[in-house]
Amino acid sequence: MLTTRVALLTYAAVSATMSVVTFAASTASAEEAKEGRRIEEIVVTAEKREATVSDTSISITAFGEEMIEDFGLQSPDELVNFIPATTRDAYDIRIRGVGRNFRALGGDPGVATYYNGVYSEDFGIAATENGLYDVARIEVLRGPQGTLYGRNSIGGALNYITNKPTYEFEGEIRALGGNMDTREFYGILSGPLIKDTLAARVVALSRERDDAIPGYNGGPDVDSIDDQNVSVALNWKIAENWESNLRWNDRSSDRDIGMSTVIRNGPGANPSGWVTDAYAFGMRPLIAGESPTDAGVYTFTHPVTGASVYGKYVRPGVDPSVYHRANSAYGVTGLRVAGDADNLDPEVAANEAPNETFDHNAVQFDVTWDINETTSLKYLGGWMDFDYTFDIDLDYTNGPLSQWRQTVLEAVETYSHELQLLWQIGDNLQLTSGLYYFNSDRLQNYAFRDLANQGRYTRAANYGFYDPFVVGPHTRMGSAPVGAIVIGRWEGDPTGSPYEYRNYVETDAYAAYTQGTYTFSEQWALTVGVRWAKDEKSALEKRTGYFELAPEAFTGTNPDCSVWYGQPAGTVPCTAVGITPLALANITMGNAVPDYFNADPNSPILSTCPGGVADPNCTTPLRLQGIPYSFADSAAGKDQWDDVTWRVNLDWTPNDDTLVYASVTTGYRAGGYSLGIGDSREATASGRVPLTYDKEEVMAYELGYKGTLLDGQMQVNASAYLYDYDNYQDRIPLANLATGGSTDVVKNAKAAENMGLEVEVTWLPVDGLTLGGNASWTKTEYKDNFYVLEDDNPLYPTTLFPDRLPGGADEFLVRNLEGNELKRIPEWKATAWAYYDWVFDAGVLTAGTTYAYTGEYYSSGIERDLDKVPDAQRVDVSLTWRDSRDRWNVRAFVDNVFDEIATRGIDTSTASGNWLVTAPTLYPRFYGLDVTYRFGAL
Repeated sequence: MLTTRVALLTYAAVSATMSVVTFAASTASAEEAKEGRRIEEIVVTAEKREATVSDTSISITAFGEEMIEDFGLQSPDELVNFIPATTRDAYDIRIRGVGRNFRALGGDPGVATYYNGVYSEDFGIAATENGLYDVARIEVLRGPQGTLYGRNSIGGALNYITNKPTYEFEGEIRALGGNMDTREFYGILSGPLIKDTLAARVVALSRERDDAIPGYNGGPDVDSIDDQNVSVALNWKIAENWESNLRWNDRSSDRDIGMSTVIRNGPGANPSGWVTDAYAFGMRPLIAGESPTDAGVYTFTHPVTGASVYGKYVRPGVDPSVYHRANSAYGVTGLRVAGDADNLDPEVAANEAPNETFDHNAVQFDVTWDINETTSLKYLGGWMDFDYTFDIDLDYTNGPLSQWRQTVLEAVETYSHELQLLWQIGDNLQLTSGLYYFNSDRLQNYAFRDLANQGRYTRAANYGFYDPFVVGPHTRMGSAPVGAIVIGRWEGDPTGSPYEYRNYVETDAYAAYTQGTYTFSEQWALTVGVRWAKDEKSALEKRTGYFELAPEAFTGTNPDCSVWYGQPAGTVPCTAVGITPLALANITMGNAVPDYFNADPNSPILSTCPGGVADPNCTTPLRLQGIPYSFADSAAGKDQWDDVTWRVNLDWTPNDDTLVYASVTTGYRAGGYSLGIGDSREATASGRVPLTYDKEEVMAYELGYKGTLLDGQMQVNASAYLYDYDNYQDRIPLANLATGGSTDVVKNAKAAENMGLEVEVTWLPVDGLTLGGNASWTKTEYKDNFYVLEDDNPLYPTTLFPDRLPGGADEFLVRNLEGNELKRIPEWKATAWAYYDWVFDAGVLTAGTTYAYTGEYYSSGIERDLDKVPDAQRVDVSLTWRDSRDRWNVRAFVDNVFDEIATRGIDTSTASGNWLVTAPTLYPRFYGLDVTYRFGAL
């Protein structure tokens, strides 16, 4: 008996989407064997109606279930390799460069994610549920989908569609084992509860994997998997023309989350490693008596004059630091940096393993009424509850002095309702109309914490001389009325938090839409759609924290130090003996004593810590900026945005194997809040309110081709597009001309442009061999003035280059992004794959390989080497056996064969983070064996 493989090509679309080819073992008739293989397409519902990919005038990549299995896709990192012009961030996805440039409560993604047709605010949940197990297909729509999908689909939409219950009993058991002690178990039971009327499907899984990133310097390993999920689905054939589907899932995850790799630390051009000899952050100019040849002097080059500029780290407790915490790396040995993003060493140092946990419950429900042969009414509803915790080491060291961490507690509940009417007028006009409502309640508690740092944040401050002048109790969370800010003494925080906020955002979204397609003839069709959408957001943010007030507010710039030198009052100004206002403050608070005998020529004071300035058990730490205070504030706001988006598309179908289309589509992303960002406040007559930013809009032009060639043995999909943005949303350090510093805010760039070409090919050249691939070229640009302050460049510490700052002589550090590329978008991206089948009477043996390439891009809009992400390459191989009855499936695989460690982005910090540069690393080489056994009716 001859068996063969039928390649089911799922994919399509206008932009070079990579061919989604799935493979299934089947028995071929003599006629089929004679005619040879043909590419067959998966049916998708991208336009709310069933159609093949080739018949859909959208750039769409559709992954069928068997492709997901055969390519071993389990995460978004793998999925994006097969989608042209697509990358991902930590929690989001970017299609044609459109994603989310910041994560702050009150904002929205740029790509809409749906699970069984129900919208999800969080891409990461849907993209990882079940490890993509038992997913019937994944539809990736590229380009704005404002008419049918609406809000936040300005870059595209993803729909994850799970398998429905069956009316014949079937099931399967799957086990996957591999390196990193991977242990994954899956199971399915599906069948009728009431014959021909009610069927159920139960899916359960458990995934466990040890940490993928090793720790060093005594730190723990990180980046593990511990994920469990159970889902129950029901299909109810209520009547001949009524059908309903319900799916519920309960998921929990508790894992060591991954940490980024440190690329560099400290100022200057080529730091050799961690800065471990500076207790406080920030650079200062040389003072009288210091020479450029002294130890600890850094040399910088003025970018305009070429002159040398010299600086040293600030003297702890004498010169104001740029941050009030001590350097976590001070005195620590064994720390190292990768030094080069092209050669990342994925090892991390941490005090405790970072942890991420969440519980996720969701329901998707639909009911369809086929009113008659031309009209159907469908209701689609969804509910989701998500509880999340996050605790991660932020300083990338494991020293005893400081344990700087970030924690997040979040609770989210969403629900939605959608009513769809699919109707037809005559033989030529099909319409899809709908009403939509979505609600989201999101509560977040976010904090920076440090239980060490010599008790700076956990213990009450000793004010000494200043005690009578510091009034008011410690201002805790919630102590400030809405619209106000209050300050008081610092009496210690038991959680060690110098900054914490609790935010609440409620979103209500409404929409009404209609899209119709009129077929003029067998060759020509016109699609026109329109959607009205409105978003309402209300926000409440309560913050509390620690800050240090410059002592000049009490003492002036040159206080009197006569008393310490036994001289009459007013005869020894502090500056005469090198004691600054900050040094005097530390002396009077009991944190330091004057260095009468000049034991340390670099500092006029000595710490009172018994073990020295960095004694981790010290109870009198030097204050690095001034007088400790607590603050609390509260702000509330309510705003709304609305838009009308539309689509016009013309199809030309000269024959059954060719589709050419041209479209103009608009997209819309709501404006929002940027809660949690320190500067996102505005003073008004009624008090302080959270800042908002405007909605983002795009006009997209696209020309696409989809063709089936060589008697069905080749498929070519190609597209060209141009996006014209208004009010492009971005988070930037904004130059503040009033203060000469910067403001960290979310702003709208007036105009931006994005254009690209995409092409994909699938080819069945000979029996048994399937080839496929895609390639994309993307060009982006800021099209109008958009000024940012480059305050994170280690070559130009802002304290040493004051003329570079806003209002300075040259304002060199104020950058105009006009003409620069948009961030995180590779110009080139490509994937190629090949599969070959050996057919035997007992089954099919398939060897496959995939090569994926992502070109270099910038993590910042400034375009500089500091945060250029290198290109990445990945090769996967597999060998799969399927028996002729389709009961057994055994797959051996090696992902990332050459163990190339790539990154998805580079993060930089300012002087307050000691110019730390980090990069999250993608998965190392992963290999294993994946075995599936199916039983029941197949």
